[in-house]
Amino acid sequence: MYNYLLKVFHEKYLKAIDERRWLWGSFVWNMFEFGSAGRREGARVGINDKGLVSYDRKRKKDAFFFYQANWRPDVPVLRICGKELMRTAVGVVDVVVLSNRGKVSLSLNGESLSSQAPDSVKTAIFKEVSLQSGENRIVATAGDQVDSWRVIFDSATSPTSDGREDSASVAPNTDELHY
Repeated sequence: MYNYLLKVFHEKYLKAIDERRWLWGSFVWNMFEFGSAGRREGARVGINDKGLVSYDRKRKKDAFFFYQANWRPDVPVLRICGKELMRTAVGVVDVVVLSNRGKVSLSLNGESLSSQAPDSVKTAIFKEVSLQSGENRIVATAGDQVDSWRVIFDSATSPTSDGREDSASVAPNTDELHY
């Protein structure tokens, strides 16, 4: 599933850094989620959830792999974005794969769909992948790297792994984002 923050923030942020070769340093806010007592937004009360890694340091988010794919060519990266989504009411999805290992092939339930080379920011977007009703297994391969995602398509409901509304069914208002 497509992570809109990855597209509208991190990709533009990386391009802005790359265009300014005179910069001697840059950073991403913030490596880890952190406690913030007055915070009442995002997935959990009292947590600033903008970090690249979860509060408990156990889960690296898609944005972490995005920067790793772009800034660490020595570390193989192949990551299907949005794997935390376990159930969706959306039957046709864009599957975003991060890879610094060249051409990416995608299959759905054992059937090969297509292959493509990642773009300049190490992102391959497979448009309009039609999920079957019930459990689906999406597999991405690039060289000797393999990543997979199991997602249940159920048009009647749309809870995600953390109980929030399926983010794929709600497009954000990007007019309110400023850079």
